[in-house]
Amino acid sequence: MLPLRPVVALIVAVALGAAARAEVLTVGPLGSDFNAIDAAVAAAADGDIVLVRTGAYAQFVIDDKSVTVVAESPGAVLVTGQVRVQNLAKHRRVALIDLSVTGNGENALLLWGNAGSVRVRGGTWRGTDLGSPYGFRNSAIEAVDCQDVAVRDCVLVGGRGADSTLAGGLQPPGAGGDALEATNTRLALHRCTLTGGDGGSDVVEEGYDGGHAGDGLQLAGGFVFACDSTFQGGDGGAGGEEDGIPPFWNEAGRGGNGGHGLRLVGTSLPVQAELLAVTANGGLGGPGGLGYWGPNGQPGADGQPVALFGSATANTLPYTARNLSAPGLWHATSSITLQVRGDPGELVFLATSPSSGFAWLPDRKGVSLLGGPPVLRYLGQLDPQGKLDRTFVPGEPPGGAEGGTFELQALVVSPLTGVHLTGSLTTARVASSY
Repeated sequence: MLPLRPVVALIVAVALGAAARAEVLTVGPLGSDFNAIDAAVAAAADGDIVLVRTGAYAQFVIDDKSVTVVAESPGAVLVTGQVRVQNLAKHRRVALIDLSVTGNGENALLLWGNAGSVRVRGGTWRGTDLGSPYGFRNSAIEAVDCQDVAVRDCVLVGGRGADSTLAGGLQPPGAGGDALEATNTRLALHRCTLTGGDGGSDVVEEGYDGGHAGDGLQLAGGFVFACDSTFQGGDGGAGGEEDGIPPFWNEAGRGGNGGHGLRLVGTSLPVQAELLAVTANGGLGGPGGLGYWGPNGQPGADGQPVALFGSATANTLPYTARNLSAPGLWHATSSITLQVRGDPGELVFLATSPSSGFAWLPDRKGVSLLGGPPVLRYLGQLDPQGKLDRTFVPGEPPGGAEGGTFELQALVVSPLTGVHLTGSLTTARVASSY
């Protein structure tokens, strides 16, 4: 066993040693460095922290730059528009901590072509509720060709499809957005709730079919490890009543299909899903429209909890989840509580690293999300209720630094089932002057 050290001193040492030094740029009202997140990101150097004060902000783009964007407190920062992270080189990391984002005619978050690491912690991410069925992406998060994406403690909600309308000419109902839509991407999800958007309905009685609903997760090519998370498909939209009088009439519309909890599509790109303590439910199919001269429209099909297509595979792991939690922002003089949850009597080791990584480790029942080599120290033993709580004050960053970003992940050792990895905590640490 690794030698025991005083727990508070251990955690402070981890925070001091692991966080790469960074400057802190503030965004907010009078007295802050910038009044827009996009301007602060543009000015940031690799590794810097953008600390966002309470308020409402516009969309921003991060292009091949290591930067942490963190809200000063959970729920305090609201962004309208699309956050985009693109073209990250392998050695770079972007962390988005405690932001709440609603798309404006688009995804809330678009991840595109990232070989580096993307970490999303906390907040609610919502796709656009469409006012038109055409021309928009309304998934909460879309990821394409990304090799290292970890999302934890987030609520993801796909946008609702548009109802049919007479404005600008007849337009049929639109489809609901996925909570998370990914292509050729590696994902780790911890303690998240993902809900697909409902399909739009035919409200102008033109015999249109109802819009299909979005999925909790749609993955076409890639890998996903999901732990302690819930996936819910949206509900299909209602079909329209038949329209007209024979011989000039439209039959009643069919209901839209319900979304799947998880839709895994393996074609030329294989798909592998590893699921631990996951709840998945399909959405309801929408009702068919009412027929007068002809039959009623058929109802839409209900979604499945897990729908597999092509070569996709899904494996349910027969274990309970182990969890590590702490705030996403550590102020030097604030009291921080680190919590670990598991089974009574299990031993806990804390790993920390200034960098991120992605490695599926079946023997440890999880994904290692730390870059290497991490520092590993013994933290303690879970009490009879399966809890371990440690409270401490981080102290000032070393050498006069303004702050830094680091990764924490716990290894929980059971005498019965071996080693269990928790999810990782990407954490921003700032001096007391912030």
